[in-house]
Amino acid sequence: MSASEALPSYSNDPSWWAKFFQTAQDDKSDEGEYFRSSESAGTKDAVVFLVDCQKSMFFPNSTGSRPIEMVLKAAIMHLKDKIISSPSDMVGLCFYNSRETQNANTFDHIYVYQKLDQPNAANIKQLLNLAEDLSTLDAQIGSVDVNVAGAAASFQDALWRVIL
Repeated sequence: MSASEALPSYSNDPSWWAKFFQTAQDDKSDEGEYFRSSESAGTKDAVVFLVDCQKSMFFPNSTGSRPIEMVLKAAIMHLKDKIISSPSDMVGLCFYNSRETQNANTFDHIYVYQKLDQPNAANIKQLLNLAEDLSTLDAQIGSVDVNVAGAAASFQDALWRVIL
């Protein structure tokens, strides 16, 4: 079967294509009005980093970097981007499989490090300090060995905590 046979019969009609592109052009002219109206609606994003804090996240991988460092750097970059591009958006950070527990529901091994809030310099600095000195993360929050029975956090509980 050739490519032209696979297309619907109307697609072989030049007048159909002309109408199609004219409609697309008409839609495009209205695009600016659509985006202006959606911008004025005041949409806001809310992003929560749900970070696995199990022991294996602290060991260097094949490239020599630690997964926990990479995740923290990604969160820092996201916060920096949001503080400039969308300061009214909200960002939070939650660790699961942590030794310590800190959350409103007292779910085991879930630690809310930064509550959902607008990005600010203090939150970025706090994460920078954490990324630069992982011993602080270990001392304050810790991690668990998920291979030990009962030590792992329930992923469902972590997700539940994030949406509350």
